[in-house]
Amino acid sequence: MKCLVIHWFFAVLAIAATADAVAQPRRIDCENPATNIEIGACLDRELKAADAELNRVYQAAMAAIERSDHLTPELRGEWKAALRAAQRLWISYRDADCRTPIEYEWWGGSGVGMAILSCLLEKTKVRVSELRERYDSR
Repeated sequence: MKCLVIHWFFAVLAIAATADAVAQPRRIDCENPATNIEIGACLDRELKAADAELNRVYQAAMAAIERSDHLTPELRGEWKAALRAAQRLWISYRDADCRTPIEYEWWGGSGVGMAILSCLLEKTKVRVSELRERYDSR
């Protein structure tokens, strides 16, 4: 009986330790990621930040178009519609170019997820730069 109680006690301790580890995940150091999972998490975090920046810059571009008082409201609306369409096509291009082709390039490789995230991140950063260059001075 005493042995059963001791085993039960250690089982409860193991469950509590596991629950504590799940409740408080280890913070990932993106300056020095140690595993593929950490590298992927850091790339995902960076991509989310780049996507947020892209959205902010895109909205600023739309506002710059609206301030272009040398054009009629109708022409500004057409310009904004053209930029909106171009942005949607760009997103489709980015996603298509960074997904299936990369999967084939990395066929069977464990780095495919990181390669896709890296591609999406780099293309997003380039698009942010393009929009800034074209619309920040307007």
